Amino acid sequence: MATPRRRRSAACSLGAAAILGVLSAYQTGLLRHLPDLPGRVFDADLVDGSGEAYWVLSAADAPLGMTSFALTAALAGDRRLTRAWTAKAAVDAAYAVALAVEQPVRFRRLCAYCLAVTGLALAAFRLALGESTATPPVPPAG
Repeated sequence: MATPRRRRSAACSLGAAAILGVLSAYQTGLLRHLPDLPGRVFDADLVDGSGEAYWVLSAADAPLGMTSFALTAALAGDRRLTRAWTAKAAVDAAYAVALAVEQPVRFRRLCAYCLAVTGLALAAFRLALGESTATPPVPPAG
């Protein structure tokens, strides 16, 4: 049975995956435009349609991120994989922060969707870290 921290962390990862699903729809041409928050600083179309958004395997990064966050959520459900889950959540958070920092530097614009993903990734990692330091490892079944 998953603990409350694991469930909340999985929910954060799945929330990030859902947001990335919207960005995936844009990056694959299913949506023509991403609505933005008011203000000239926000331009999701610019950020998510840039060449940098397609640098991994020359593929859109949002579907890859969606898959990655779904894996993190799956790892949260297995108490025997606490270290792997915590490490994966740390990688998710570090990558999301790096992308968030890149936006104002490279584009001078922000993607509100991406910032929400960053917040959820940080929350998922914080919950994973709290669980991994509070719970002793579970021995393998067998």
